[in-house]
Amino acid sequence: MEDNQISIAYSYEELFDLFGSSLVSDVFISGEKLSLNSYRHSTTDALSMLKFHSAFTANYPVDIAVIDSLGEYDARFTLVYILRDLLSGAIFHVITKTTETLPLISSQSLFPAFNWAEREVWDFFGIFFVNHSDLRRILTDYGFSGYPLRKDFPLSGYQEVHFDDPLKSIEYRVVELSQAFRTFRHTKI
Repeated sequence: MEDNQISIAYSYEELFDLFGSSLVSDVFISGEKLSLNSYRHSTTDALSMLKFHSAFTANYPVDIAVIDSLGEYDARFTLVYILRDLLSGAIFHVITKTTETLPLISSQSLFPAFNWAEREVWDFFGIFFVNHSDLRRILTDYGFSGYPLRKDFPLSGYQEVHFDDPLKSIEYRVVELSQAFRTFRHTKI
């Protein structure tokens, strides 16, 4: 099999025409892997195309990976939806970008298994998903402030738990950071 074709034998031009410039900005083909650079507003459409088109049948959602690029102004977060076709063994990546304030449309209706992955992304990075049925914290405490996997989150957290032995109670104290190196300059390189 040639390097520029996946198991469904589409060329770059055919795949780009199939998805259209309104859904994707670029297509990458490497062996049994197909990666699509999708626009933020059309990510679910690209996922739907991969699931329901007879040439792809991406029927197994694997995971959602997030890359935090703190210095980027236009799109801080890059999300990679990883799907698999269990019959052909092909792997599909749908790559999209967003910021802290721009939400993504939930893909839970297409792939119910992405329920947990989207909740994880919300819990750890603070990326909001519109139309998600149950977007709440799953791995951090409900009173937890901030998003621990963001690069600007302090290593020691915003609060610390302290047990007061004479009072026999637990209290939360604000952490005071004296780390000069924790300030970020948002400049483009």
